Amino acid sequence: MAFYKKNTLQQDQNQHQQTTFELLVPISNDGVYIHNNHKTHENVKTTIQNWQLRNLISCSDPRTIVHPYHESLYFYNIKTNSDSLVMDNLPYAPTALDSGYGYVALAGHRGMVMINSLSSDWNTTLKAGLGMNNCVRLSQHNSDLRVTICNNDQTISVYSIPSMQKLILIDMPAAINQVAVSPDGEKMLAVCDNGYAYIYQVSDYSRIKDLQEGAALLACAWKPTSDVFAVSTQDGLVHVYDAYTYQMVAQLGSIEPRKTRNAPRSIHFSKGPLDLLVYAEHVSNVNIVDTRTYETRQIIRLGPQDRDTHIAGLTFSPDNRTILVALETDLIQLPIDTIARRQFPSSKPLL
Repeated sequence: MAFYKKNTLQQDQNQHQQTTFELLVPISNDGVYIHNNHKTHENVKTTIQNWQLRNLISCSDPRTIVHPYHESLYFYNIKTNSDSLVMDNLPYAPTALDSGYGYVALAGHRGMVMINSLSSDWNTTLKAGLGMNNCVRLSQHNSDLRVTICNNDQTISVYSIPSMQKLILIDMPAAINQVAVSPDGEKMLAVCDNGYAYIYQVSDYSRIKDLQEGAALLACAWKPTSDVFAVSTQDGLVHVYDAYTYQMVAQLGSIEPRKTRNAPRSIHFSKGPLDLLVYAEHVSNVNIVDTRTYETRQIIRLGPQDRDTHIAGLTFSPDNRTILVALETDLIQLPIDTIARRQFPSSKPLL
């Protein structure tokens, strides 16, 4: 495996594209995408380690939910309702995690990262930076499996698995809160505390686009077709972009009025043909948006009206049938009305 040289991002204001924030389409809250029979898996606990970071749930397979609790890691089976302790007495409480491709990756404070195989005894640990790891992501480029780590020391590190050769170290102008690699493995999206989204070509990690948002960016996601991506901002907005023209196609907002509680911290796209975008606000509210038109959404409130319910993360199940939302005390299973979504007409597609 070839090594790439250290890549340093220079802050050149002349190269940045200023985005005009406009609500491109009006949105109504009368969408119905989720069945009424929500299921609460009680006492499936997920410990939030950071005020801003909420990337603490992942699906290793259609039945298994990976979630941390303090210095331990659990696998929860949503079919048998059994929560199994997989790793105990970890050297740190995970600040972020990811699973897929037969592995689970855990990131923590002071740059520590652990990667474990789900099918063998193989595991490794590494130190990816001097500060806290904000995000860890598993992805594949051609046949090469990679792990990408964002550290609070303003670096992005990429390693090849299982050789653990460092492919690149990218110096950034500010801390990167999250990265997402496009499903086709060709592009990497990084969202930054300085209000910029940076897009890289994965083949050589050359930077190909900067998008200026203004407020700090917290989370990002790609549509499975790799032609659309979304980023969320500290001031309660989600912006959706065409990945080829880099034009904004939708601006979505949170419904929580308090600025300290409305930031979308977890966002995901469903696989087709369901065509949904889901994002969780800092507390209580999950927004589910129809991505065929971006004109309707359904809002699910978790927890009582008179009390905040902190959301530790969310994801779609691999079989695309449910949305799984981790709370600090429980796991919520939101079943998608897949039949209705397949029958729903797409009269005004934007893309």
